Amino acid sequence: MTKEVQIVGTSDAVAVLEYFNSGTTPVFSKADPAEAAARINQQRLNAKTPEELLGGGQGLMSGKDYAGKPFMLTGVEWQLTELPNAALPFYAVLHIVDLQGEVKAITCGATTVVSKLAMMVVNGWLPRAVKIVSGKQLDNGGHALDLVDAPEIQPFK
Repeated sequence: MTKEVQIVGTSDAVAVLEYFNSGTTPVFSKADPAEAAARINQQRLNAKTPEELLGGGQGLMSGKDYAGKPFMLTGVEWQLTELPNAALPFYAVLHIVDLQGEVKAITCGATTVVSKLAMMVVNGWLPRAVKIVSGKQLDNGGHALDLVDAPEIQPFK
């Protein structure tokens, strides 16, 4: 059985969980470019600081490169992957605030991290202080990643 779901934006965490919980392999459709542009424009309009508007001059960072560093997770988006050997057909874009107060974005396609992110979004557990941790070495030479609480930082007041 094939199921078509569209993976875009924060509301799609339900579809991501369905992917993990079902025995089916969904077909992921691309987002409507007009909807994606409207979402990006809304994020810009909601910016309260120059850093939020401009992204602090930071591009996307990989979750593996940000492992061990605590941050405040404020939101998650889902994007289709273009990597041919990816474990999942999509990855997460984590919207974070680091310890210096800079707004950043981290990408991660690790199955454990992605499934935990979807649960957090569906249950309304954001914002939350977390960090990505590196685990055992995998056969492909990489390391398993996990998402854990980061009690060393305080939640936003």
